[in-house]
Amino acid sequence: MALDDGEVHGKGLGLGLTIVYYVLIPLGAFGLIAFFASLPSMLRRPRYRPGRPWKHDPLWFSGPDDPDAALQHARPGASARGGASAEW
Repeated sequence: MALDDGEVHGKGLGLGLTIVYYVLIPLGAFGLIAFFASLPSMLRRPRYRPGRPWKHDPLWFSGPDDPDAALQHARPGASARGGASAEW
């Protein structure tokens, strides 16, 4: 074999390293990506399913700091009108 422009061929990889480089490393990368993709669903709490009893405390989003006091000071039946046209 003639050398061309300083080209020097090295030793081959061998069967073991070829399997590691082209099979095990890609499978490991795929497994790692699959693990991180499914990690959020594994860490999630059990979901509520319709028909089952509700097991959690009630939660009021964007409500007043003291909801009981706010309900006591609310005017009952102040207005039956509302909506975008204020004509419900």
